[in-house]
Amino acid sequence: MSPPNRLLIRTAVAIQARYDAHANRSSPVALPEPMWQECVRAALLLEYARRRRWLFATEELRFRVRNACRALAHECGQLDELLKPHTLPQRVPSLRDLYDDLIALHDEYEAVRIDRKAEVLAIRTDPIVLEGIDLGPFEIRMRWSTLPYPPCYSIDALQPRRSAGEGYTHPHVLSERLCEGDGRLSIQHALADGRLSDFFGIVARVLETYNSGSAYCSLEDWEGRECSGCGDSISHDESCSCSRCETVLCSDCWERCNCCDELFCSGCVTPCNSCEDVFCRGCLNTCSGCEGEICAKCRQPHRRCRNCTEDEHSQEVETLVDATGSSNSGSTTTRPAPSAQEAGTSSRAAAVHADGMVQAAVDA
Repeated sequence: MSPPNRLLIRTAVAIQARYDAHANRSSPVALPEPMWQECVRAALLLEYARRRRWLFATEELRFRVRNACRALAHECGQLDELLKPHTLPQRVPSLRDLYDDLIALHDEYEAVRIDRKAEVLAIRTDPIVLEGIDLGPFEIRMRWSTLPYPPCYSIDALQPRRSAGEGYTHPHVLSERLCEGDGRLSIQHALADGRLSDFFGIVARVLETYNSGSAYCSLEDWEGRECSGCGDSISHDESCSCSRCETVLCSDCWERCNCCDELFCSGCVTPCNSCEDVFCRGCLNTCSGCEGEICAKCRQPHRRCRNCTEDEHSQEVETLVDATGSSNSGSTTTRPAPSAQEAGTSSRAAAVHADGMVQAAVDA
């Protein structure tokens, strides 16, 4: 239902005034410095997390850097289009055309909002469903104070169903900015010509379309990632990847190598045969004796494990004892028992005097 004609007429007049103000003015060159600063800050935080070996923070910051770079590339692409000659023809739409577009918006959409104080014209879309995932309705807000340039609008999720981990509200929306994709030129020309109804229709169709190649977050990971160990669904910031096979793991399923300190799945680690601590395959050695897997701290001389070294020593000791016992048994002699007379004679002790003389005991 259309609002009172007076509000629509005043809105059309205000929008036409903005087009008229920019008709004879060259396109402003606003470099995307805020987004560049976000890229720099995210990269510094990522490097700090890597030095500290904070694995989960590193994984989350890697996504943050990537998303910031994507947003920066998007803004640079918009600036490139603005600087091309004749990309945005300078014209002033008629008051009648603007008024008719406002009427058309009220006829097409159930909710149209006009805020003259904030200079905002907004429409509410129907709930958007992409590949079975209900993302809820969105509000497309156009600020006519910055017309006719593409950064004049934003996308706001009214009933957000955010993605796991990163918290996106739409696969193609980052910080309320839409990745326009193939609809970029159509949006720009609609804004340049003052075709408000066409502009909102194009943006709404882009929101209703999913392109996995340009999505900030894949719909496959919207509900979270599946742990290859237990099968539970987890968010990006709660997950990590095996350093060897890159499978997704939750905090309960990964194993940490006791040597290199990297994270691995259970299939990429092996316990040491001696100490039974867990190590990755690159940090283990093969015992030359039993051919078992041993770690560096349990490796003995000649690339043997402790058990093989102890067994070898035990065998050497047993061999030595056997050899010593057999040699002693061949040279042993048996002394005869002493007679009674010899026993009595030996009971007489020799007395030693202080002057060093020895006096023998004589029988009476």
